[in-house]
Formats: sequence, C-alpha cells, structure tokens
Amino acid sequence: MTRSPNSMLIPVFAAMRFAVGAGSWLAPQASARFFGLGSKNQQPFITQLFGSRDLALAIAITDATSPQLRTRALQLGVLADTLDTIAALRGISRHT
Repeated sequence: MTRSPNSMLIPVFAAMRFAVGAGSWLAPQASARFFGLGSKNQQPFITQLFGSRDLALAIAITDATSPQLRTRALQLGVLADTLDTIAALRGISRHT
C-alpha cells in the first residue's frame, strides 16, 4: 500500500492541533501570551475555548475508522483557521 503526500500530512495536522489544544488547556496563560490573546483576565478562558476546538478536531482527524469524519474534520479545520485569520487581520486593522 502506497501513501500519497497528502495522507502523510494528516498525522502532522493532527499532531499540531493536538499540541495547540493540549497546550492551551494545560498552560492557558502561557499559550495566550504566545498567541497574543486577550487581556490577562480573559486569557485562560479564550485560550481554552480554541484549545477545545483543536483537541476535538485532532481526535476526529486521527479516527481511522471513518474516512468521511477525517475528511470533514480536515475541512472544518481549514474553515476554522481561515475564520481565525480573518478575525486576526480585522483586529490588527482596528488595533484591538
């Protein structure tokens, strides 16, 4: 069985999402500072919110029993990352 370059990237995407999600839950203040999120009082809450999303997507991406779930999780991850990027750019342009 040969593996395509895309199929080799799936574990990388899952590992990255898992690392961000776990780091955001285990060390929310350090992660929030790293990502430049919110005020000091909001940092743990905001960081754990996106950490939950990334953990859920990582688990779905690594589910080998359902190719449809894996595909949908990858698509939803791209959508979430795109929306995050748009929100970040809007925040930068508004200096917030």
